[in-house]
Amino acid sequence: MSSRLPVEVMLRLPDPLMRLVRNCEVICVAGCCGLGAFERDSRHLLPWFREHPDQFMAIVDQLSEVIRFAGDQKGVIASDPDDFNSSWEPHEFVQFLTEWRQTILEAAEKVFGQSLPTLEPQWLTSTVTQLTQGIYDDRAFDRLPILADALQDAGCDNADVLNHCRENGPHARGCWVVDMVLGKQ
Repeated sequence: MSSRLPVEVMLRLPDPLMRLVRNCEVICVAGCCGLGAFERDSRHLLPWFREHPDQFMAIVDQLSEVIRFAGDQKGVIASDPDDFNSSWEPHEFVQFLTEWRQTILEAAEKVFGQSLPTLEPQWLTSTVTQLTQGIYDDRAFDRLPILADALQDAGCDNADVLNHCRENGPHARGCWVVDMVLGKQ
């Protein structure tokens, strides 16, 4: 954690990501003990995932977006006092969130049998990768249904991938399908 520089960015984790992380707040409360209130253990996340299986992909997207946002910052990042009640240098916060991401993926694998679907190399045609790069660069997530069609034309038959691209959203930079196609995960 950092206290050397003034806070430049105050960050609050979005829901449902923060609701999931709250399940690990088992030692104390964040407003009192900061990170010491949390036990980062996937077993605390299992009941939540079983109750909210439809939220997993949104959580992965949200966490990827927050990690990317944190990595782009130059100054100290502080979490809302109700979240983690802590502040970090950007690289420290990215490391912290990456560790949480691993815990979340471990819990998802225990509940669903796998954490994220895999993309077969033959699905990553030049059309698919160019379209995906354009979606990422332009933040044009309204083009995800077109990506689903391109993936399907390339032979993708994975319902999780195709359905995610065809959902109404919300989608944002950090979308797990976009990140996987571009090799960012």
